[in-house]
Amino acid sequence: PERARNRIAKTRIDEFFNRAATIIPVEKRRRASPSDMEAAAQPERELKARGEALPTLPIDTLLKETAIEAAFGTLCHHLIERKIAGRSDELPIKVEGAMEKLAESERKAVIAAARSLTETFVTSTLGREAMAAERRYSEFPFLLALPSQGNRPYLVSGTMDLIYEANGLCRIIDFKTDQRLEPAAHAIQMATYRAAASAF
Repeated sequence: PERARNRIAKTRIDEFFNRAATIIPVEKRRRASPSDMEAAAQPERELKARGEALPTLPIDTLLKETAIEAAFGTLCHHLIERKIAGRSDELPIKVEGAMEKLAESERKAVIAAARSLTETFVTSTLGREAMAAERRYSEFPFLLALPSQGNRPYLVSGTMDLIYEANGLCRIIDFKTDQRLEPAAHAIQMATYRAAASAF
């Protein structure tokens, strides 16, 4: 099974490099993130028009109207990371700044929703497994060298939300706050993570 997963990951990455020429924002050293690769490979993708709708949150309209959806995602990532590490859940500065525009009642509602999602994960089967794992790493950074045309490799740098080992398997979890379930939308990102998991 592990070899099969590795072949799938390699196939998906190969598919990315076999696509027609696409402009990707990279640094001078030919570097991009998995998200850059995903965006370049699927520029026409519209999440709102595809995939299964996920359960809504009472604050969804508020997040959209106040344009703090990204900040809410950051907050959820932050709270889950700190919960796994057994740390206090104070808000990161950049999230505090984004929520300055909210009324106090709105701010409390956003934080309560993020904490609820955090508890939903940590009490889930995967969450309990991750919490019990002896080897785990939140916000695991990596730099992956992929073959490309010419002599220089194509560098992909990124950070896995959570990686841990359990029952002889290495599991990678990437937290999303999408409103629709569309695994294919993140296939390249996750294939890149699997390819980089050997560094764990």
